[in-house]
Amino acid sequence: MTVVAEIVLVVVVLSLLAMPLFRKVDEEYILTQKLSAEEGDQYHQLLARKENLLEAIKDLSFDFETGKLSEEDYNLTKADFELQAIEVIKEVDEMKTKAEAEHARTINSAKNQTVASEKQHGATPEAKVTVKAHAFCPHCGTALRGEGFKFCPSCGKQLSA
Repeated sequence: MTVVAEIVLVVVVLSLLAMPLFRKVDEEYILTQKLSAEEGDQYHQLLARKENLLEAIKDLSFDFETGKLSEEDYNLTKADFELQAIEVIKEVDEMKTKAEAEHARTINSAKNQTVASEKQHGATPEAKVTVKAHAFCPHCGTALRGEGFKFCPSCGKQLSA
């Protein structure tokens, strides 16, 4: 009797583990995520590099405090890591500035097109201008495709209005 119970338990566990393999794949979602990852890839690599350098500086300080490094080695290596971190931080800031400028251009262009359209079609001044709110997530830099996002599909943080 216990052998039958064990066999049933094994079959149930294996079927639960295999379920994701037979589920229908959402091709559109995968393509959207892939495109977002490709566009934000350099930005994410820079962020990861920055975090790695800052962590290396912390580890270096710990190694110096525990006596694993001489003061000369510590100072030289720390200066090198700090210079690298400064360069990466500058690159991240440049990318953010470019993304924000592109975002502002997109919004202004959409507003100008809407106003021109309203003038052509005689729309009332009370007509609301609808503009895509975000081109990129301000938290992680992921490109947002489409409209109406309240949360970033990549990092999950709330997008401001």
